[in-house]
Amino acid sequence: MLVIELNDSGLLAGDGAECRMVGAGYALVENGQTLVVDSARGQARLRPRELTNRFWREFATGTSSPSPVAPADLVCAQLGDIRKHLEGVFDENVIFAVPGFFGRDALGMLMGVAREAGFAVRGLVDSAVAATTSTGRASLLHLDLHLHVGVLTEIAAGDLFRRGEVQVAEGSGLAGLEQSWVSTIAEAFVRQTRFDPLHQAASEQALFEGLWTWIEALGQLREIQVPLEVDGRNLSATVTRAQLIHAVEPHYERLMRLVEAARAARGIEAVILAHRAALLPGLSDRLLDTGVDVQALDAAAVLEGAAARSEHIVSGSDSVRFVTALPRLGDSAAPTAPPAPLEEDRRPPPTHLIQGSVAWTIDASPLEIGVSPSGEHRSVVVRDKVEGVSRRHCLVYRNDGAVLVQDESRYGTWVNDRRVSGTAELRAGDVLRVGSPGSRMLLVAARD
Repeated sequence: MLVIELNDSGLLAGDGAECRMVGAGYALVENGQTLVVDSARGQARLRPRELTNRFWREFATGTSSPSPVAPADLVCAQLGDIRKHLEGVFDENVIFAVPGFFGRDALGMLMGVAREAGFAVRGLVDSAVAATTSTGRASLLHLDLHLHVGVLTEIAAGDLFRRGEVQVAEGSGLAGLEQSWVSTIAEAFVRQTRFDPLHQAASEQALFEGLWTWIEALGQLREIQVPLEVDGRNLSATVTRAQLIHAVEPHYERLMRLVEAARAARGIEAVILAHRAALLPGLSDRLLDTGVDVQALDAAAVLEGAAARSEHIVSGSDSVRFVTALPRLGDSAAPTAPPAPLEEDRRPPPTHLIQGSVAWTIDASPLEIGVSPSGEHRSVVVRDKVEGVSRRHCLVYRNDGAVLVQDESRYGTWVNDRRVSGTAELRAGDVLRVGSPGSRMLLVAARD
């Protein structure tokens, strides 16, 4: 069974025995038309005004895009390129391994665009769960990096590896780290050679393309010579490991805060680093300094884990399940409580939000929930003395027939005790929670 790992820093495809990179989340758009997807990264610094690399994140979260081409169209174009690339090697049947910030709506849209691109989706699985095959720990964290976010996934290890809370570090993805490193290397060239690689698109692209070769080298060495050919001249600059670590310190701090908060709240025993995170110079050292056990995965971990347990992911019916719990590798026991099909939830959208003895009508005008709402919208004031409620915590509103909650807080918003990543759809009977232990509000549907 073909498995495709959806990480926009580098989409991977394989069947457990073979692993190959099939593209990154870059596209060139000109005059409203998608020109190139599969090789767009090689044009990133040469044609920056025509390049977009946020469409996978926008697709997953349902956010708007400044690009004239919709995120779903760009995702479909990239999946179409991948399908052509794999034709004759794998058939159309596929399992998608998706990150934890994909909401239910995004999963449904993924099914549609994948079919349009020529794939037959047989299963959906959380990528962090798929990557976890064995451990001697009862609780752990999986840390991965995408282009624009870091993703920290809690995993409980019992009879099953079961996904828990998912947290996202906005702005601390690989694109941000790469920009900081390119700027640092360029500064070294300016100091040592008086040439600024960022003043020419070609030399900036050369730094961008060679970056990960140098990053991997500095995982073992204190310093390296970075070569650069400019107008027939061969230049070089010395770059140290310490310089690159210092350049991304704000990103590391953001990731470490997430890890430390999760450990303090739930007694996490180990951190598993996806291969992308394991390559970051100094990050694993910093984690080890906290006393946590650190394990590094190889690039094929998600593909191998999903392929080896495909019988627990692929549904035997026409419906497709999103799997967030898997047995240990080699354990034949099927999940005791398999996830429900995506199509199962037929509860109507709510018409009212009940807070205490007050019922608030839900319409297109947002309900702004918090301890001190801004006053821009209808205000639902949380007066309970609970920790972790922001002044402007979340919004609840109707949009195109669906009712959505949009998290605006520092602390998190929960629906049925599952944390919201960006926005989530609400149904009658859901319980919305803000704060800890929390102020709870019930969503109901009124009948005439």
